[in-house]
Amino acid sequence: MNVITKKINMSFKIILLTLTLIINNPLINETRELFIKGAEDKRAAEKLMELTSKNQSDPLMKAYYAMSYALIAKHSWNPYRKFENVKISLKLLNESIQSEQYNIESRFLRFCLEDNIPSFFPFKSHIEDDKQFILKNLKTNHPLYPNILSYLKKAKHLNVTDKNELNRFN
Repeated sequence: MNVITKKINMSFKIILLTLTLIINNPLINETRELFIKGAEDKRAAEKLMELTSKNQSDPLMKAYYAMSYALIAKHSWNPYRKFENVKISLKLLNESIQSEQYNIESRFLRFCLEDNIPSFFPFKSHIEDDKQFILKNLKTNHPLYPNILSYLKKAKHLNVTDKNELNRFN
């Protein structure tokens, strides 16, 4: 083996190891599980908030922390609390995405939030950009690929053309 081939092989091994660590990170796996459960279970949403509040230096964890506010809003009966929690959620999501703008998972989380905000809320300014980014960058090897694809097929802000584009993943 020549030196260049050895360097390429070593670089590839480092990339694979890094990806394996990211994919098998128990903290992010627990966070994702709590996020999914939190849509239906207030206690899971609260646990998500507690878990992610300690890890906001990581932009993706900050995005999930932001989503914990959105989930708490969903479970709240007080309209003022709902509104305030959604504002906090979007502010934190935007900060997370500003620091790591090419993270498809963070962009997907913001898309989900804005896709579900009632029409009388004035917070839907990223839907089109996030939708296009997700459609362009979604990969079948992403750990949340099945969840993202499933959600997009039902999303309110995807038109027929967008949904037809999802067929390329089947």
